[in-house]
Order: sequence, then C-alpha cells, then structure tokens
Amino acid sequence: MPVSGGSAYNPIHEMDEYGEGAIAAIYRRTSMEGFVMGSDPQCDLGDQDRRTSRTVLLALGVAITCVVAAIIAGQLFFRMAPERFVDRWAGLFRGCNGLASVESLSNREAKGALYIREFADGEWVAVSSECSCTGAGFDASVFYDSTGAIYSDTTHHFCGYEGLCGELNGIDASGLDDFYMALKALKPISLTRHIVNGELSRGPAR
Repeated sequence: MPVSGGSAYNPIHEMDEYGEGAIAAIYRRTSMEGFVMGSDPQCDLGDQDRRTSRTVLLALGVAITCVVAAIIAGQLFFRMAPERFVDRWAGLFRGCNGLASVESLSNREAKGALYIREFADGEWVAVSSECSCTGAGFDASVFYDSTGAIYSDTTHHFCGYEGLCGELNGIDASGLDDFYMALKALKPISLTRHIVNGELSRGPAR
C-alpha cells in the first residue's frame, strides 16, 4: 500500500533481523535447510557409493554361497551314485524267479546288456555292471545267481560291457562255487551279500 509522503512500499527491500533483504534471507534459509537435510551433492554421492558397495558385496556373497552349495550337492550325488545303482538292480533281481525272467529283465532294463552265464551243472549267474569309463563316474556291479543270492561290488573296474564279458568269460568254472572262488582273483574285488527290504538275500557269504 502507498506510504504517505514517500515511494510505494516494496517488501522485497524490507530488512529482517539479520539485516538482509527478503530475497537474500530466503536464499540463506534455503541453503541452511538444504545443508541440515543432507542435500549436499558430495554427501549424496558418498551415500550412493556405500549403497552400491553393499549391494555388490551382497550379490557376491549370494553367488559364492550358491557355488559352494552346488559343489557339495554334486559331491553327495556322485558319492551316493554307486549305492543307488546297486539298490536299483538288487530290487530288479529280487523280482525275478528264474533264468527266463532274468533274460526278460535284460531286454527290458539293460537292452540285452546283462552278463548271463550258464554252467555245466545247470547253475547260472547274471551280472549288471556300471563303470567310470562310460561316463557314470563310478564302478559298481551286482551279481544274481540261481540260488537267489544277490551280491554287490563297488571296487572292481569292468571296462564297459565288453570288459565285463571278457573278464568273466575268462574264468574257468563248472559251477557257482568255482566261479565265485576264481572271481576273487580279479583284484580289487569285494563281494557283499546285498540286503533287500531289511533282509539279507539268500545264498552263502562269498
């Protein structure tokens, strides 16, 4: 509003308690508030760097944890692979009730790759084997014979089906006793009578 005897009133030129004009006061207060609120650009950049560093470290920690877990899981898988193979074939052999059913099993589950040998006295033995050189990563064999016995070994390396047939056909035997006795010469080999459903399979310890 006009002031009597003078120029028109202009609030822009009014002085505050600091002796500043209105515009200067607004600028000063804005700068101070920005400083108090942490809006300094250098502070913002420092906080952002710290947040980025924490994110990178967290991601790195998660990645390392996943790698370690994968390695442990892989080791457990390969460590238990022979046992799974033996359990599977022991269960399949347990369901057989004669040589004819073993031959059917060979065609159905092993594409004819079971080793089957009949002896002069009418006894027979069937063997399923897996070896490390075929990519399985382990050695394991399961023996099933005409007495109903099931034996397993995870120490001897039969190099594929051809190696299995070659070594076992080289055993001079007229029956199971001769066969198992000569089998022990294929060192290392350690036959274990297999447990199926909590019970030892039939047959003598070898």
